[in-house]
Amino acid sequence: MHHEHSTRTRTAALAMTLALGTGLGPVLASPQAQAAPAPTTTRASSPAQADATSTRSQQALRKARSAAVKAGVEKKVRAFLSEHDVPLPERPLLAADGEACQRETEVTRYVEGQAAGMTLLDQVFLTVTAADMLPLLEAVQAQDPRANNVDVTGKGNQLRTSFAGLQHFWDIDGSSIQLKGMTGQMLADPGRVQAVYEGLGIPAGLASVLGQAVATYTQLSPGLDHGRNPLLTFNAVAIPGSSEAGTGDRIVMGEGMLRAYDALGHGEIAPQVVLAHEYGHQVQFATGMITPEDQQAPTAQKTRYTELHADASAAYFVAHPRGGKESKAALSEVDDVLLGIGDCQVDSAGHHGTPAQRGRAGTWGMAQAAAKPSKVMPAADFRAAYDKALPTLLGSAKKPQLDRR
Repeated sequence: MHHEHSTRTRTAALAMTLALGTGLGPVLASPQAQAAPAPTTTRASSPAQADATSTRSQQALRKARSAAVKAGVEKKVRAFLSEHDVPLPERPLLAADGEACQRETEVTRYVEGQAAGMTLLDQVFLTVTAADMLPLLEAVQAQDPRANNVDVTGKGNQLRTSFAGLQHFWDIDGSSIQLKGMTGQMLADPGRVQAVYEGLGIPAGLASVLGQAVATYTQLSPGLDHGRNPLLTFNAVAIPGSSEAGTGDRIVMGEGMLRAYDALGHGEIAPQVVLAHEYGHQVQFATGMITPEDQQAPTAQKTRYTELHADASAAYFVAHPRGGKESKAALSEVDDVLLGIGDCQVDSAGHHGTPAQRGRAGTWGMAQAAAKPSKVMPAADFRAAYDKALPTLLGSAKKPQLDRR
């Protein structure tokens, strides 16, 4: 699930481009929501201490820049993600789509608030080290089933319960899918950072220099807040298994994204919606709806098609009596969650659907659950119904109504 929106920083753009798993892209929209506060920062107790901290930060950045250039970090990150069929999040500018598109939602406001706490130095650091990708890379690389436990998100029990429900809900074999978590606080641990760089093929000595530099900078930067800035893990991704890479199917949930939903008042329903969306992508992998060719050469139309299907699948699951069985109060927020993560980048290969389209997909999915509450549609039948409804979901036709009485 990638986010896509206009942003001022590389990190904000990443936050809004959530990769092809989450598709829950970038933002949430709810009339009563207010912009979230900027990240908490730690202030030095005196100008001299502040100057010393700034100097150490710049030294760490210079060391990281030198090592990153020597190691070819960005090239290796791209190669690794390509090998594992994980699309690298795009960071394009907003494209004019010729029609009204809601560009500001509660999630875009939240992201901008968090990004405002970052300095230009922070942005340079994230760019040269690809540090905004390291938590995800760690989760992708993890071989030990116990590694990157979903508990790091703070929603472990909630997510595991929903995950078990999803495995029994859809008619695919989900027994091999692994549920992982990622946390930005790993950036403050030089050993963990070094291990990720080594996993990219960077020599141990050079990876050690990078690890120390990244950890030092992360610990010193008020904007990164020891890796706790939510934008560092504002993502969720579904990854198909790869026999060549030696990895199985997995879903990775970002701590930062779930913290953001908590701050926006959607903590009860958003984790289930995001996870169910990612599981929808696993259904797509299993049924051939997404092929390796689609992942290697995505187009705006293809991405939007699968993302809106995952949105509809998620809404169908959380609303169905045999699925998430969520309360009517929680279901009333599903449209807000999905609408908020829409984007207006209609010409981008990472386009997930406009806010209005994503909201309509959610409403349509919940309406299917309400129409036949005693039966779960097979994945093939659900897709056929979705294909038939797609023109309405994409266009300006009357929004399907959900009876919440």
